[in-house]
Amino acid sequence: MAKKQNQSALSPEVDKKIRTLLANIQKVQNVMKASPIFPELLKVSETFKQMAALQRSVISPLMADFTSRMGEIQQWYKDFEANGPYDQDMENIAKIGWYFNDMMLPRDFIEIVGYIRGNDSVNLDDFFLTHIENNIQEYRDYCTKWIEVAPELVNEAFDQHIAGNYHSSVALFLILAELVANRLLSEMEKNTYHGIFSSKDHQPRTKILFEEDIIDLDPMFASYAPLMIFHAFNNKDKNVLSRDNILHGRFLAFGNKMTSSKAISFIGFIILSLYHIKRKITEAKSLESTAIGNDI
Repeated sequence: MAKKQNQSALSPEVDKKIRTLLANIQKVQNVMKASPIFPELLKVSETFKQMAALQRSVISPLMADFTSRMGEIQQWYKDFEANGPYDQDMENIAKIGWYFNDMMLPRDFIEIVGYIRGNDSVNLDDFFLTHIENNIQEYRDYCTKWIEVAPELVNEAFDQHIAGNYHSSVALFLILAELVANRLLSEMEKNTYHGIFSSKDHQPRTKILFEEDIIDLDPMFASYAPLMIFHAFNNKDKNVLSRDNILHGRFLAFGNKMTSSKAISFIGFIILSLYHIKRKITEAKSLESTAIGNDI
């Protein structure tokens, strides 16, 4: 019986064209292989393969994580608005001697507020002590950046804290807080001395300026900053950082890690609050300079 012919067999003409095309492709490949840049082309090809693998294994998961985190941040802001206002929380935290600052994340703020609303001073203390200890270099760098006129004093204060010489570190941190405020507030009031602890009617001069709207802060700080600074100024509780009691010799048992950490927390808050003043001063000088230039 005769074998049935394959219906899908290519015609001789098509088969010839395909063979010619394959031969030409082979010639091109041979030319490419002979080229001095062929090894580099192979490297490029391998790089693209690695990038594709990186996309699958790293970039895609990172994008998914980023999207998830953005969702968490949006939820945090919703929770933040729903649970406010926070004026009383900030005052209560200051009464214990702690301050929110730039080293902390939004989730830290929520955790802190949770402790203060739950009257959990033990966990609140532990949170701040641990946070400062784990981020001590970041606190040092932050203070060095904003107290640029006295880097040696900043480093000595942190060196003393790390070494456990807390009598020295507490005094130095209080001096640095005074230094920051004096320089910035003096610029605001035409070089008149008004340090953060300079008093009027037994209140910090800084508090007076806040309440008289002479100092303009970010809305987040404007409401509770005076209260917090006031508590640090003349708090009578011996467990709370008090500049007056320490530097006037009324309270001598301040040579401990807790008090020194509270001093670090305080100066972090002072910088976070008052750098808004520096920004305002810079903007005001720029506007003044522009106005003078237009008048000429």
